[in-house]
Amino acid sequence: MSGLLRKWHEPPMTSRYAERMGGTLLLEYPIIWQRPGVGWRRVDAIIIQDRRPQVPTEDGRISLDGHDVIVVQTKAHRLAMPVLGQALFSRDLVIREFKPTSVRTVALCTGDDTALNPIAKRYRIDVEFEVDELAKPRTRPMSARTPARRSAASMMTRRYAERVGGTLLNPYAVIDKLPDGATQQWVEAIILPSLKHPENSNISLKGHDVIIVHARERRLGMPLMGQALFSRELVEKYCKPSSIRTVALCTEDDNVLGPIAKRYGIEVAEEDQQAAPAKRTGAGKSARKARAG
Repeated sequence: MSGLLRKWHEPPMTSRYAERMGGTLLLEYPIIWQRPGVGWRRVDAIIIQDRRPQVPTEDGRISLDGHDVIVVQTKAHRLAMPVLGQALFSRDLVIREFKPTSVRTVALCTGDDTALNPIAKRYRIDVEFEVDELAKPRTRPMSARTPARRSAASMMTRRYAERVGGTLLNPYAVIDKLPDGATQQWVEAIILPSLKHPENSNISLKGHDVIIVHARERRLGMPLMGQALFSRELVEKYCKPSSIRTVALCTEDDNVLGPIAKRYGIEVAEEDQQAAPAKRTGAGKSARKARAG
């Protein structure tokens, strides 16, 4: 869905959810202001549920200090890894920037996914649903939609894989036989560093050392971090590798999100869209140790 379509579809979903929950709705709430080394970050909505006085900050926002808040990230499609990332890391940013009394975080979407929902619960993300009243019927099922193979991000991934060595599987379907209510979950790329094998062959990941790679041709963002984190969860559950590293490959790290990524065991690698060497930051250890608190 394009940015223009999101502008029309998602705010009405958010507003209807806020009406059900009650409280003060703050749409497009800015959490982090842009500055050198840091990208501008906002959430689709903040809902203040208590009746305590609302105090403006010096920069014109309503302060979240001392309030019971709900963080809402909305997507006009079925539950997916990027919106889970936005919900999870938005909560971290709210807690970093303010001192709310309590924080719930919600991934608001149009349909569930039975593979991702249990993972969301482990990370204390509430998954809620609203009908997208403007949606048109899909021409193809979600499972038929595979990632683009030759985008700029894909080229970044290939250059990264060449330096790492081994076998590149690009893309890789994590779940072969779909559980009821689940959609096909794709990882943009899997690298098997210790295995030399023809590219994109049908290889089981069981027992292998695995590097998961998701790439975007922009600064590190919450959706990319969500793909890196939650694809690791899916690969660990359904593929049983020996070890897992997960990499968020982007053109520029972020001084606020980067440390959060490291805390969740996500490696951040910077890669120029052309051909610059990658520069890794973040966690280099096995990502099995990173779990939500």
